[in-house]
Amino acid sequence: MRTGILIIALTFRITFVIAQSSPVYRLTVNFEGLKAEREHANDLYQYTRVLEDPNGQWTYRDILTKEHAFGPNTTRSQKDLRKVFWVSLQLQSPERDSFLFSVGKLSEDHNLVDIYYESGDSLIHQRSGFRRRPAEKAVRRPGSYFWVYLPADTIWTVYIRVDNTYGDCSYCWRQPPKFPVSVYRIDPASLVHPENAYVLQELPKRKAPGIHNEVRMVDLQPYLEFYSDASCRQGLDSVLDDWDKGSYLSGYKLKDFPYDTCHWVRLRVVNTDTFERTRTLAYLDTRWKQISYFLPDAQGNYRRYEATPDANSQEAFSFSVPPQDSIILYVRYAARNQDNTYAINGSMVDIHPDDLRREQQKTMYKYLMLGGFLFFLIYSFLQLLLFRDRLLFYYVLGILGCILLAFLGLEDPVLFRFTPSVLSIPKMLDDPLSILAPALTVFGLLKFSQIVLDLKSHSPRFHRIANVMIVAYLVLSLLFVLDFFRFWMTGRPSDDICFGCYANSVRVWLNPVMALYIIIAGLWAYRKNIPLSGYFLVALLPVLLPILYNFLFKLNRLYYYEKFTFFLLGLFGTLVLFGLIVGARFKSMQMERSQAAQQKIKLQNELLQIESKALRAQMNPHFIFNCLNAIKGLIQEAAHKQAIHYLTLFSKFIRRVLQHSEEKQISLAEELEMSKLYIEMERLRFEGSFIYTVEVDRAVDTSFFKVPPMILQPFLENAIWHGLMHKDGEREVKLIVHPQGEGIICIVEDNGIGRTQSATLNLQRSGQHRSFGTRLILDRLQVNRQLYHSSFMVNIVDKMTNGRAAGTRVELSLGG
Repeated sequence: MRTGILIIALTFRITFVIAQSSPVYRLTVNFEGLKAEREHANDLYQYTRVLEDPNGQWTYRDILTKEHAFGPNTTRSQKDLRKVFWVSLQLQSPERDSFLFSVGKLSEDHNLVDIYYESGDSLIHQRSGFRRRPAEKAVRRPGSYFWVYLPADTIWTVYIRVDNTYGDCSYCWRQPPKFPVSVYRIDPASLVHPENAYVLQELPKRKAPGIHNEVRMVDLQPYLEFYSDASCRQGLDSVLDDWDKGSYLSGYKLKDFPYDTCHWVRLRVVNTDTFERTRTLAYLDTRWKQISYFLPDAQGNYRRYEATPDANSQEAFSFSVPPQDSIILYVRYAARNQDNTYAINGSMVDIHPDDLRREQQKTMYKYLMLGGFLFFLIYSFLQLLLFRDRLLFYYVLGILGCILLAFLGLEDPVLFRFTPSVLSIPKMLDDPLSILAPALTVFGLLKFSQIVLDLKSHSPRFHRIANVMIVAYLVLSLLFVLDFFRFWMTGRPSDDICFGCYANSVRVWLNPVMALYIIIAGLWAYRKNIPLSGYFLVALLPVLLPILYNFLFKLNRLYYYEKFTFFLLGLFGTLVLFGLIVGARFKSMQMERSQAAQQKIKLQNELLQIESKALRAQMNPHFIFNCLNAIKGLIQEAAHKQAIHYLTLFSKFIRRVLQHSEEKQISLAEELEMSKLYIEMERLRFEGSFIYTVEVDRAVDTSFFKVPPMILQPFLENAIWHGLMHKDGEREVKLIVHPQGEGIICIVEDNGIGRTQSATLNLQRSGQHRSFGTRLILDRLQVNRQLYHSSFMVNIVDKMTNGRAAGTRVELSLGG
C-alpha cells in the first residue's frame, strides 16, 4: 500500500514538473517570419516561461532558486507591462554552433536586457537594449540582439532579464508603448552588416508622418550612432578615441538630446554597386541653425564642411560613395542656448534631391498663407474702423486667432518638413499661444455665427447654448494658462495635480462639440429660411471637414489638430468665404438702406403732391371767388345774357379744372384752352374793355409738351387785374408760346400801368382784390421740379416808354 502511494506521488510530481517546464525549442526548424528590414526570424513566444520581479532586485543566483515559480508567458494579454520580467528559454541544437536571438520588438530597444547562461564552468553574461553602448552589444545596431553558443544535442536554459520600465518619461504627457516579452531567433545570414551600416539602395516611396504625399526617402534613424560632448570642446580625433565608451544608439528621447549639449552622429554608408552613388541627407523633423559634417578624402583624412539653411536651403548636404566601397560620415550638432526649435533628435533621411526641392518649395505656401491671413486681418480691421459693425469685430477676432494658429502651425515640423522656420516663438509662449489662438478663433466664430444666423431673434435657445459654450471654453483656456504660469513661476512637484492638463483635455473634446453645434444651428437656420444661412453652411465646410476627420479617425492626435495642414488650409478657406458673407451682408444692408431711401423719397413725393394739391386748392377758391363776383355784378346790372354767357364759360372752365385736379401734368394744348376760357371770362367781366391775342408757334407740339395744370392762369390774372384794370385807353393782353432750345417759353405781356404803380394802388385798396397767384405758381413750379426733375425760370420785365411804365412782360421758360 505504501509503495503504491509513493508511486502515485512520484508520478504526480513528475507530471507537475513537466507541466511547469516550458517546451524545448529545437534549432532545426526553418525561418517562418520576415521582419521590416528583410531579416528572417522565428517567434519563440510559446517556448518562453515568465516570472515577474516585483522589486526589480533579483539577481541571476536568486532566479536559480525560483525555477519552480516560472509560469506561462501571458504578457501578450496583459495591459500593464511596465514591470521587470525574468524569462526562461530552453534551447537544443543538433550540432555545435552559435545562434542569434533578440528580445522585444524587432529593431527597437525600449528596454534594458541582460542575458545569462552557463557554458561549462563559465557564466556567460551579455547586455543589450536601450541606451547600451554599441561596443557592448552583440550586434552594433538598434535592437536587443544576443548570441548563444550551444553544444550538440544538449538542452541549455537561457535566463533573460527584461527591464520593461526603463526609459519611462516622467515629464512626458504620454508614455512610450511597452511591448510584450517576446524572444525571436534571427537568421544571421539575413542580417546585413551587423556593424550598423546603411547599404545604399533605390529610394522607396513612403509617406512620412506629416507629409501628405509620397516621398522617395529612407529614414536613417536605425543606422545612427550618437555621442554626447557635454563640454563642446572635443574635436573629431578626441571623439573617435572615446567613441566606444560614450556612444549610444537611441536618439528617440528628448532628454538624450538636450539643447545645451553638443552631439555627434556617426553613419556608415555602404555602396555594393559597381558604380558611384551620390546621396543627399536632410533632417526629417529637426531644425538647427548650423551643423558640421566630416567626410574622408582619398587618403582617408577627414575634412570638415558646414551646412546652414542660408547656404543650401535646409541643412541638406550631398556626398558620393565610391563603387563597392564604404565611408563613415560624422555629423556634429552645436549646442543651442534656447529651445525654440523642434530639434528633438539628430535623425536624418536619405531623400531624393527632386523630392527635397519640392518639399522645400512649401516655404512659399507658408508666406502665401501668412500673407493671406494678414491681408484679411488688415482689410477687415480697416473696414471695422470705417463701419463700426459688430459682425466685423468678431470676424477680426476670428482672423486674429487664425493668424496665431497659423504662426504656431507653420513652426510645427508636422506641417511643413524640410523647410526653414518662419518665426522663432519662445518656448514659454508656445503653450499659452496654443490656448489663446483657438480661444479667439472659437469666440469669434461662435459670435459670428450668432449674428449671421440671427439666433438671438429667431432662436434664443440656440443663442444661449452658444454663450454657455463660449464661457466654458474661455474658462477652460484660462485655467490652462494660469496653471502653466504657476508651473513656470514656482515649479510643479512631480506628484502635483495638473489642473491645466485636465482643462485642456476637456477643451479639446469641446472642439468637435462646438463644430457639431454650429452645423446644427446652420441647418436649423437654413430650414427656417434665414438669410445667408445657406452661404454660411457652405463656408463652414472647409474648416469643419478636417475637424471632424481628425476627431473620428485621429483621436490620439486631437491635441495637435489645429496645427495640421488641412486644418489651416480649411480655416483659410472658411475665412475667405466668411469675408464673402460679410460683403453679402453689407450689400444686403445697403439694399435695405436704398429701399428705405426710396420709400422715403416716395413718401416725400406723395407729400409734395399733397402740397401741390393744397396749392391748387388755395388758388382755385380765390379764382372762383373772383368769377362769382363778376357774375354777381352782371346780374345786378341786369345784363342777363352776359351773365348767362359768363356762367356758361365759367362752368366749362370749372369742369376742366375738376378734370385736371388729380393730374400732375396736362398737355400744353389743354392748358392754352383753359387760358383762353379764363381770358374770355375776364373780358366779359370788363365788358370787352381789352383785347387779347394768343399766338402759338407752329414748331411747338402743344399735344406732346406737358406742363403743370393752370400754370399760366395766375400770370394772366395779374396782367388783367393789376395791369389793365387801372389803365385808361387801349388795353391789350398777349399770350405767346414759341420754342426755346429743347423747351418752350410762354410770354404773358400787357400794356398796363406796370408793377410799381399797381403795388401802390394795392396798398391803398387793401380791401379789394389781392392776387396770390405769383407766389403760388412759383411754389408749384418748385414742387414740379422736385417731382419730375424739370427746369423752369421766371423772368419779369417792366416795359418802359420814354421813362414811363408801359406794362409788364412775364417770361416763363419750361424744360430745356
